[in-house]
Amino acid sequence: MQLQDIVGIVTGGAAGIGRALAETILSAGGNVLITDINTSLLETTGQELAAKFGKANVGWTQQNVVEMDSFHRIFDVATNHFKKPVNLLINNAGIGGDLDFWKGDAPRNWEDVITIDLTAVIRGSQVAIQQFRKHLGGNEGVVINVSSAAGFMATPFFPQYGAAKAGVIGFTRSCHPLKKQHNIRVVALCPAFVDSALSKLAIEVSPKLIQRLGGVMDVSKVVDGFEMALNDPNNSGRCILIVPTGSSYFPFAGDKHLYPEAKL
Repeated sequence: MQLQDIVGIVTGGAAGIGRALAETILSAGGNVLITDINTSLLETTGQELAAKFGKANVGWTQQNVVEMDSFHRIFDVATNHFKKPVNLLINNAGIGGDLDFWKGDAPRNWEDVITIDLTAVIRGSQVAIQQFRKHLGGNEGVVINVSSAAGFMATPFFPQYGAAKAGVIGFTRSCHPLKKQHNIRVVALCPAFVDSALSKLAIEVSPKLIQRLGGVMDVSKVVDGFEMALNDPNNSGRCILIVPTGSSYFPFAGDKHLYPEAKL
């Protein structure tokens, strides 16, 4: 899929990774609807992007990804705004949760982490796949699920986050057959620590882990991984580990069977 051909939706698109990916698409001539739960920030970002890339190419609408019907609604909004079907969904919205999971009096917001970081990703992917099959006429549709390097490792300082991101990885891998069946690719981006508030907290709690992963990286590294994901037509179900030194497919047992043409 070429960037200029994208009619996309980016959840959590008002800032950070989401905004960077949206700007990448827009800079190449694609169309993007950004969604976010933060209405004020969303409006500011939407206006800025529209001023830079043109109102016809940018749309925005508030979304709480936890709401059952929100993904159907945003697909309708995007299709009506751009007058053509959506062919890319980036499931980027997420939260980190508190770092006090093991305390006896810790709040139960870990359940919100699972709901937002995993359940909503599965729901969004399901709706996107239905929409692609219905409206793209066999042309390619792509779902990008933003997971995390935390999904590959133990993260004792926020196990709920690691569990949710591991779930996204498992779900994405299970979508491998969709390329052959329906010309739909589902790919996971798994960045290490990007410069953010969550990374700052993680540095305080586990600086050695951050060091092992190469330190905190700029969001441009995630953009590189995103472009890698788009440009490989045979990567459905694969997970891209993104660290400061670059991006690579994370190896799993059975990859040689699933991806016989890939250099593993």
